[in-house]
Amino acid sequence: PNHQDAVFYFSGQDYKRGFEHLHRLLMGHDAQARLRAAQYIVENGEDHGALRILHEFIERAHLHDRNGVPRWYDIRQITEWTLREAYSIGDDRLRHSISIMVVNLMRSVMALKDWKTYTLNGYFSVSSCCTLLYFAKPPGYQDILLDVFEREFWAETRAQALGYLAQTDPKAPKHQDAFKRGLKNPDLRAWTARHLLGLPSAADFAPLMELTADLLTQETEPDAADALAALLLKYAPDKADIVDKALDKMDPFEAMQLHWKIQAISPKQLYEAFLHAGMIDPLDEQDIVEVASNSKNELEVFGLLYRAGERLGIIGLKDTNPDEALRDLLKLLRPKLDITAVISETFDNARYEPVEGLPGLQKRTELGTVSKVEYVFQQTPRSFDTFPLGRWLDIQSVYNHLNLLLADIRHPQRIYAFDGDHGEHLFFFSANIDTFPGIAEKLRISIHKDLEANRQKGIETVRRLLNPG
Repeated sequence: PNHQDAVFYFSGQDYKRGFEHLHRLLMGHDAQARLRAAQYIVENGEDHGALRILHEFIERAHLHDRNGVPRWYDIRQITEWTLREAYSIGDDRLRHSISIMVVNLMRSVMALKDWKTYTLNGYFSVSSCCTLLYFAKPPGYQDILLDVFEREFWAETRAQALGYLAQTDPKAPKHQDAFKRGLKNPDLRAWTARHLLGLPSAADFAPLMELTADLLTQETEPDAADALAALLLKYAPDKADIVDKALDKMDPFEAMQLHWKIQAISPKQLYEAFLHAGMIDPLDEQDIVEVASNSKNELEVFGLLYRAGERLGIIGLKDTNPDEALRDLLKLLRPKLDITAVISETFDNARYEPVEGLPGLQKRTELGTVSKVEYVFQQTPRSFDTFPLGRWLDIQSVYNHLNLLLADIRHPQRIYAFDGDHGEHLFFFSANIDTFPGIAEKLRISIHKDLEANRQKGIETVRRLLNPG
């Protein structure tokens, strides 16, 4: 084993010089060494019989459970990484061999009685194989993609297969039927709409856009409404009024950006509006030209805030100290505040509660801990308390304190957070209190009014994942 490890380490540093040793392992009798050598060789864009070894390994692997040999994560690595890497750097001959191998593997796997266990539990990456089929386009690949959609794979994987069909043969009646069924299925709707954004033209898909419009009118889930609206605006811009009426039921951040498209607000207009609101610093003439000449006539809002003075504050709600959050928010202000010596100290006074059904036993709760933030402003020491919940930051207290301070000293700006679902992060900016409200109304910039809700949502999500029952 030590010799094998040395071979693999050396080959990772210098594949050409290590190839002779790898090939010796490839031809040897140690099954695990052969497999690993085959992966090294294929990942460097070569074959030498290594593809056959990988193919046979995966074909036999369904006979073993996760605790047996071969190891299930080897299969995942081969289908998710090794073959994709080889296809990206290999020559035409290797790419052809990989495409045929993937077709055969997909057919073999989906013919298994326990194909769900083999694919859904992490053995075999169907998603990566679909991507390889899309790029290679071997004979029969469209039938396999359609089969993936028809089966009970993950919703994103099924919609991904539809997306690849949309980009290769969207006019086929059976594909058109699959697109409609994907959109009609509430569990697949959002993913399907996103992946159908690869349709080549709007002219041949009028019935599909009529269906999209009808679904958007009735949709109540923000995620699906966002995706349907984006699809409709791209391929049926004449139906922008339907999207406009549906904005209120979408994610506020997505609704904001769709509003810009409906109103045909140009990147230059957005730049000027942000500048007038005090959200960004002035760009130099060359940067302004680049913004205004954006070929897609689109502007990535976070990119602009960061590019024009680094005026975007991204704060994670987990594993972030309150003093770090305060320092990050202070950087956004114009003019800046002379605040120094920002520190925080945590007092772990966690509350304990009785455990139901176990008299005399107590459990530690997330309540009771206090993190005190101290700083110096205008030579005067100040402080405020925050109340973390386990590893989760109390951003609401930091936000409230800073904006109260800005009001007390009559600073021209306040700190705001973009509304919308951004997971375990919040996106902050500063803006002028006199000019921002009018700009926000015109551009439909929705401000987060309850930062604590994001923390609670994150905590509940983690709890569901840890305790699915």
